Formats: sequence, C-alpha cells, structure tokens
Amino acid sequence: MKKTTRLEFDKLYQQGPDALFALIQRLENQLSINSQNSHLPPSRENFRSSSRSERQKSDKKPGGQPGHPGTTRVLTETPDEIVNHTPETCNNCGSDVRTQPILKVSRRQVIDLPPLTFITTEHRAVTVCCPSCRSTVQGTFPDNMTQPVQYGSNILALGVYLKQYQLLPYARISEMLRDLFGTGPSAGTLYQASMLCAENLITTEKEIKDRLQHASTAHADETGVKIAKKGHWIHVFSTNKLTHYGCHAQRGKKAVQSINIIPKFQGTLVHDAWATYWKYACEHSLCNAHTLRELTAISEQAQQAWAAEMHQFLREEYKEKKGRNAAGEERITATVYEEKCQRYRAIVQKGLGENTPQQRAETDKKRGRIKQTPAHNLLMRLKNHEQEILTFIREVDVPFDNNQAERDLRMIKVQQKISGTFRDEGSAVAFCRIRGYISTVQKNTKNVMSALEQAMRNPPNLSTLLT
Repeated sequence: MKKTTRLEFDKLYQQGPDALFALIQRLENQLSINSQNSHLPPSRENFRSSSRSERQKSDKKPGGQPGHPGTTRVLTETPDEIVNHTPETCNNCGSDVRTQPILKVSRRQVIDLPPLTFITTEHRAVTVCCPSCRSTVQGTFPDNMTQPVQYGSNILALGVYLKQYQLLPYARISEMLRDLFGTGPSAGTLYQASMLCAENLITTEKEIKDRLQHASTAHADETGVKIAKKGHWIHVFSTNKLTHYGCHAQRGKKAVQSINIIPKFQGTLVHDAWATYWKYACEHSLCNAHTLRELTAISEQAQQAWAAEMHQFLREEYKEKKGRNAAGEERITATVYEEKCQRYRAIVQKGLGENTPQQRAETDKKRGRIKQTPAHNLLMRLKNHEQEILTFIREVDVPFDNNQAERDLRMIKVQQKISGTFRDEGSAVAFCRIRGYISTVQKNTKNVMSALEQAMRNPPNLSTLLT
C-alpha cells in the first residue's frame, strides 16, 4: 500500500473537514471488507475477520438425519485368510479342550493392507528358426516396452494421481513410493509420465470441449497463476458433468478466442459480469452470490435500506426456486414472473432515488468518466441487467450463482499454494488437461485411479465415462 506523504496530507487538510471525513469513511470501509461483503477470497482474510455464512440457521441437529440409511462395514463371506482362536483349557476346571467338537463360532474381521511390494514381470522375445527357409524369427515386445527395465502403467498412473489429483510435488511422490515399496520412479520419470498422460488425453479434451460448446447451461470463470514466475490465467468452462481448463498468458478476449469454447457456445452462460463475456452472443446469467455480497457491503457500510430489501428478495427467490426444483415443477408462468420483476424494479428505483450520480464540479478540469459510488454502480447493473440477474427465476436449469465454476477453480489455487508456480507452459497445459479429465471423471462418479490407469495405456473414450 502506498504511504501518504506529509505534502499530500497537508493538501487534504487544506480541503477542509468534509475531505477528511470522506477519507476516514473510505478507510473504515476498507477495514470492514471481508469475503462475505466483497469479492475478496477467504484465503486473503486476516485471522480476525469474522466469518458469516449466507445459509439460514436450521432446526436440524448435527449428524445424520432421521431416515438417513447410513453406511457401515459388513462381514464378508469370502475372507482372504481365516485365523481360528481355539481355547486350550477349560476356564472352570482346567481340563484340556483342544480336541473337543466346535459348538459355535463368533466372527470378527480386520481389513488391512497386504505387504506392499512391486511385481516384476519379465517379457521375453523368443527367437525360433523357420522350418521352410531356415531364417530366424524373433518375437516382438509390446509397443510401450522400450527399455530393458521400466515401470509399468499402474505405478506411473499412481504417480500421476498423486501429482495431478492430490497435488503433491514430484520429489515428495518419489520419496513416498520409496518409503512404501523400497524403490520407485524418480521425479524425472514421474514428470514424463504426466506428459504421456496429457498426450493421451488430447482427443478426450477435444471431445469435452465439443460437448461443452453444445451444453444448454454452462459456467465460466478465471484465476491468475504463475508460470515460470510470470503471470498467466487459467480459464474454466464447465457444467455439472464436464470440466475444461484452458491456460493462456492473457485474461481477455485473446484467451477466450484461443480456447475457443465460448465463441461457439449458444446456451446460457453463467458468469460474474466480467466485461469480456458480454462480447459473445449467447444468453447470459449473472452470479447472484456476487450480488448478495455487494448488497451486504452497502447495507452494512452505507446503511441503505434498499440493499437489505434486495438481499432479502433474492434470498427468498433462491429458496423458492430450490423448492420448485425439488418438487420437479416446470418454469413459472409469465404472469408470476412479471409480478416478481415489478417488485425487483421497485427496489431498484428506491435505491436510485437514494443514490444520485456524481456530477463533475465546474472547477474540475479532469477528463473521462466520473467515479461513482459502489451503491450507484451496483444499482446501474441491477437496472441494466435485470433479465440476466433474474434468469434463475424463469429458467429451470439456470442456477442462482456461479459456484460450479468457482468450485472447479478452487483446486487450481490449492495447487499454487502447495507448489507455488509451474516451471514451464508445457507443465501448466498438461496439468490443465489432466485436471479437466479428473474433474469430469469425478462429476460422473467414476473411479479416478482407474480412469488414470486407462489414460496411461491408451486415449480413453469419453462416452464410457459419462453417466
């Protein structure tokens, strides 16, 4: 933060009490900013920041609710090993009972790991003599066997799993495998395994992009990362079944055009009102979680009643929408929707009446747009983008917020906190491709480890992964 010089303070002081009071208000507002009333991520809050959730308090007790089936381990009828604990002497008289017939057996089972060890498979290319021409003929090794000794696809898939899914650094993965098995692939071998997995997923990534382009509703967001100590951006485009991550040196239209999903997308795009998204002709829906946070800030800091009213209105409509979806109801009628819009517009008009736009003073010679208050800026967005804000009320498959994209980006930030930076762009591209595949596998309730083992051997078929 830039420090105020004595000369700057003197100039401010000469402007009078109103200027000083405005400065104090701005500083107080900055101190009150947290993840609940702004776009500040929780990871950047200090420890003294209070955490307040938008969720309403429930009357339900903690833990499983009535009717929840629960899960527990059951005895298997086919144990791998049986250990009998037969008594040797009678507890009453001390007689030998080892040879007596069994009257009853009580069972308890322990689930554990077997001794961890690698299995070495030797492949032999056999040479034989042709009985007709007497020439020698040698068998061929599998295409993926290029070295005298190498690691198999399963152990390499485990390395990719630990790196790309559990986000461990290569060196720690190598150390972990040595501790478990006594030996294991080096960090360089694990890196090459990730590159091979990413190469096998090229066609799968293209199919994911193609399916996303034809989705009816999708989410978009972006976040900054470091690649070779330089700033880059990872863009996510996703649904509840598919995820694609795209890496680019820029954040704006060049990146979106290069990734080439949004330019071909014709459905409803849910986003956070970033200017670049508005340049495309698809339908738009704004994230109301962002809107709620801004309304909270205005209600708390500026003490404006309209903000609390709008906050309550959106929360009520969100709760009502969840109820309709749970009941399997279709979209509301045009008459009901118009009634809700009328209530929305009345609140916006009330807010505009309290927040007249700032005007340039006659003595002010500066050019350009006049800076407006956060309340006025939000009101203009509420007024100009009414349809995009209220789309979730009208359309059954359009959600209230953009949490899908934000959840999909969360692990990107975790990766940056653990590993810091990608060493080169190739590593970042490979991570995005593999991570998009893993996310898609997860969303379709498939086993991630099995899916990576398949990807290490051959390019996987996306159709077999989708539920």
